[in-house]
Amino acid sequence: MGIYAGGTHQPVNAGVLARHEHQLQFVRKFPKELNPEIWSRMALELCTRIGVAPAEVTTILSPRSTSTPSGKRSTGSGCPAKARHTIMHDYGYTGSACIPMAFNDAWEKGMVKSGDTYFHRQRRWAGSFAAAAV
Repeated sequence: MGIYAGGTHQPVNAGVLARHEHQLQFVRKFPKELNPEIWSRMALELCTRIGVAPAEVTTILSPRSTSTPSGKRSTGSGCPAKARHTIMHDYGYTGSACIPMAFNDAWEKGMVKSGDTYFHRQRRWAGSFAAAAV
């Protein structure tokens, strides 16, 4: 999965635009159980490390997610699915800027307040996963 056109490797031209090669390409499908299993495990590990119950997590920032069904990913860990917050549907793909953008958006909407426990989770192009508790 990635954007393979642009820069010097494959310059964007009329042909690239017509074939939509300048947009996200799914070269190989990831198994659909991959995300729920990994995110649930990571959330439970974070809860254990910081000594909180999953139900105490007020917000889960998932800035690059777009589909509503993926909100179910949070439930395997016991974290409330309603706590999940995404921004890609509002701003499109923003690269690494999505991390502070998601936090700011949640802050402005009152979803994150001082003293709250929230998780930020991120999946990168190569399929690597990361999560942090704040």
